[in-house]
Amino acid sequence: MTLLHRAGLLLLALLVSMPAIAQGTKDAPQGEPIGAAPKGAPIGAAPESATPAQPGPSGQPMRVIPQSSWDMLDKMEQDGDEGFKLSHDGEHLKVTFGALASYEYEVANPADLRASKDPSTVLADQIPPKIKELDGKKVLLVGFMVPIDVDRRGNVTSFALTQNQAFCCYGIPPGLNELVVVDMAEGKSAPYSYDVPVATYGTMAVGEEIDDGYILSLYRVVSTEVIDVRELVRRVEKSKGETD
Repeated sequence: MTLLHRAGLLLLALLVSMPAIAQGTKDAPQGEPIGAAPKGAPIGAAPESATPAQPGPSGQPMRVIPQSSWDMLDKMEQDGDEGFKLSHDGEHLKVTFGALASYEYEVANPADLRASKDPSTVLADQIPPKIKELDGKKVLLVGFMVPIDVDRRGNVTSFALTQNQAFCCYGIPPGLNELVVVDMAEGKSAPYSYDVPVATYGTMAVGEEIDDGYILSLYRVVSTEVIDVRELVRRVEKSKGETD
């Protein structure tokens, strides 16, 4: 892990852990994904606050995610289920954020984790067995890319995958079970995609990754390929045609 990569993960962990730090307890509520549709709205619903006229922190208009992107993300989410069935290629399990975030995860206070000789006593056993079974499995996930590491050519070598790409700048971050830290396999990278979801193929690791008392991630993927979700739609449709 490079120094820059560690710094990026620690920043994500700090954002997620801030409610627990402020309260001095792990009984901290999770925030909603930034710009997320109101509770009860469809996953693909466009955020009410994301309008072209709305200024960002710098006073400049915020970029708006096209409705077509939300629709594609919603379609891919609805095509999956919590049973983790094989995807179109017959090799990777289709995993959705609806499944990964189907339980409440309470973030432990970093000071408590640092002081404990056995972090598991502070963390408790919060991750459901069904999710733990994904550890070491080949998976396919779809979401928005938030870069962590970028190479000299501007390609992304590690990123956070989430249902909403704007959490780092515009509001409360998602919960730890609402994002996946993706590291590209050795020698591979991915083009940066802001307003179109990406599909990530790779091998998943499940469990708390802790550094200096901060939980860096619950879910991690070493990715062998990242593609535009529109390419994924084409692959899915092609596989359906071949099986008909």
